[in-house]
Amino acid sequence: MNSGKSLALAAFMTLAGIAASILSGCASVSSAIVPGERFVTMDDPGSVYAVGQIIEMDSSRVDMVYDPRVPSELLSVEQGDLPALSRKTLMARYSSIAKDALEDAGAKLGDVKVAVSYRDPYARTIPTYSLYRHIQDQMTKNAELRSMIINYAAVGARFEVISLSIHGRLVLTVTDAMGKSLELEPAVLAAVASDLNVRFTRDGAASAYVSENALLGFFADRRMVRALTSAAGSESRPAAKAAK
Repeated sequence: MNSGKSLALAAFMTLAGIAASILSGCASVSSAIVPGERFVTMDDPGSVYAVGQIIEMDSSRVDMVYDPRVPSELLSVEQGDLPALSRKTLMARYSSIAKDALEDAGAKLGDVKVAVSYRDPYARTIPTYSLYRHIQDQMTKNAELRSMIINYAAVGARFEVISLSIHGRLVLTVTDAMGKSLELEPAVLAAVASDLNVRFTRDGAASAYVSENALLGFFADRRMVRALTSAAGSESRPAAKAAK
């Protein structure tokens, strides 16, 4: 990543952190950021949302509307992390999910501390122009997709494009009152993994359980869909006139 882009991403992450402290949501939707773009944290880190997908959101869920299958050569992996003020909130949420799963599995917690953190974060992204052109091409080839997006947007549907995703490995630690790491029974660990929708393996060196890479959140851009539907609408109007 060049220095200019690094500074831009850092500034964007800062804006995201500021906004996250102002507007909080429930379920999958975390916060609004700036007009037209926001950061969304995942209650379900095992989700398969990806850069380039067109999604629709409400206050409690994210629905994937269309996956344009962005070619791998357009995607890049870069340095990236959760917005600063989203980290504490999201990890507290994951820790609560893990603790509830342990209790439901019959574990006697007492003074036991259950905590989920993350490590090795990175971002997946694609240049805005490349992403726009790819989705525009898909809409040109798929008249039904183009019609659906235009017509649903006209009656208030909020479509957005995932522009950048943040990934990392979850780290589960369970310690007693003395700070000693505790080892979980396989069935109990499986219950936590199921509720977080990830797979954990024991990391003896870290005295913790570490997951595979998981999706922690993504940036959603509704301005791109507005631009795409505007362009598609202007292209369809001459065709409609010609048909008359």
